[in-house]
Amino acid sequence: MKILLEFSNLGYKVFHNFAIKLKEKIPSSEFYFEESAPFVNKFLLNQNDIKYNFYSRKEFKPNKNLINYKILKEFENRLNHKSLWRVISTDRTLGSAFLHGAHGYNNEFTSNKNLILKYFAHQLDHIDQMFKKIKPDIFFAAPVMGSIQTIIFDEICKKYGTEYVVLNGTRIPDICSFSPSYKLNFPLIENYSKRIIDQNLNNFSNKTLECFEKLQKNIHQTNSDKRNSKLKKIYLETFYQRFFYIFIFSTFELIKCLTIGNFRILRELYEKKLNFIKFIKLLFLKPIEKISFLVQNYYVSHPNFGKFLNTDQKYVFFPLQVQPEYSSNVLGPMWLDTINLIENLAKNLPSDWIVYVKEHPATLTDRLRSKNFYKKIKLIPNVEFAPTHLDSFKVIQNAQIVVTTGYNSIAFDTVILKKPLLEFNTNYWSKIDLSGRCSDFDKLSENLLNELNRYNNISSEEKDRRIKCLIESVLKHSFTLNYTKLAFYNETGTEENQKMCGIEIAEGFIEYLNYIRFKQKNDN
Repeated sequence: MKILLEFSNLGYKVFHNFAIKLKEKIPSSEFYFEESAPFVNKFLLNQNDIKYNFYSRKEFKPNKNLINYKILKEFENRLNHKSLWRVISTDRTLGSAFLHGAHGYNNEFTSNKNLILKYFAHQLDHIDQMFKKIKPDIFFAAPVMGSIQTIIFDEICKKYGTEYVVLNGTRIPDICSFSPSYKLNFPLIENYSKRIIDQNLNNFSNKTLECFEKLQKNIHQTNSDKRNSKLKKIYLETFYQRFFYIFIFSTFELIKCLTIGNFRILRELYEKKLNFIKFIKLLFLKPIEKISFLVQNYYVSHPNFGKFLNTDQKYVFFPLQVQPEYSSNVLGPMWLDTINLIENLAKNLPSDWIVYVKEHPATLTDRLRSKNFYKKIKLIPNVEFAPTHLDSFKVIQNAQIVVTTGYNSIAFDTVILKKPLLEFNTNYWSKIDLSGRCSDFDKLSENLLNELNRYNNISSEEKDRRIKCLIESVLKHSFTLNYTKLAFYNETGTEENQKMCGIEIAEGFIEYLNYIRFKQKNDN
């Protein structure tokens, strides 16, 4: 069995340990990897735990490479949506012109159509040739990798009959599964949950019932520090807190950036993780970026930024997504222009409703919004911002309906809290029919009101039953991963943690593989 592994710069040690465990369990496995960052290549080629077959990356030469329209057109025709530019828009580098809600991603590709198409053709040809030569049985994608390669790999796997596999979380804490597509759908979970709903299952395992109660409790625990270690709250309610933030906290953060931050950049240069030109750029840009973050954080955390609504105010809750991110760019490329999306929502509401927008807390740690982003939204008369630190579950509970894009945690929370939900994407929980979908702005107002009426006509008991069917299916077709923060790059962890994480993923994957093979055998 030939397995082509995609290694990321952050998770390569975890998935190296995954490969070791897999080789132990399936001795016939052969592992291949495509040339990655120099430090990743060095580690994988110099270790003695397992043998990897190395495939070199073709160098891209903008002045020599031509646009191969033939392979671009062939690839485009294979796509369901028949548009290469939709794929390009998912890439934070090549598609940076489509990033309307993010700052700092402009580059040489941004407005250069020919350069974009040259690079796309180059990557497409390289990956196609790699699959022809290796003939992998399985392509194991690195989680949450957002570039044109993500969709190219998916399509090339279909072309050559290679099994595509990617690890993903289920939105249930520490429960993960494997998807056969970059779209992160879970056919096993979706089909089984649909089947047991249709069979009127009402006798659930104790594990399902415990998980159902725990999920509801977790959603009410809205302390960002506990739910996600990367999301921090900044409180600026009092004059003292604002004074401290401006003159002490901000000064300390800037000094830290100029000392510890620059030392890290220097170390990356020494370890050859950066070239000299990028080192010089980061040396000057990082302090400017840090100041911009501090200003943005002050603005969105200030008590005057958002508004608490009267209890009788009807609203659609629209949680902002961060950009660039897999959930927004790769899974929702048609909805990247957030301001346009909010405008369309505002144009399709009853006269006594408003759009209640809440900023994503990740903007307080590692994302910068584009200039005048908030100002443009605030100009829309029937749109209001919620205070950034307002508990999300309270906003969900008081909303008439919630509207989301991408693989959104707020969407999942809305389903669990039994509130009406309209999505612009299909997610794995869509199969239980407790959310609606809209992909046509002309029908948005109709879809909103129809979904609200449809949902309210489903009894509370039936909603509970469907949610429990979903959980039952998830637990049947998933596995426990105690190191999800390592697997999805939120933490680095110790070498022992990385080893254990890799082992758990491998054991989960073997179960998944056995189930798929068994199902295929029975289907035939």
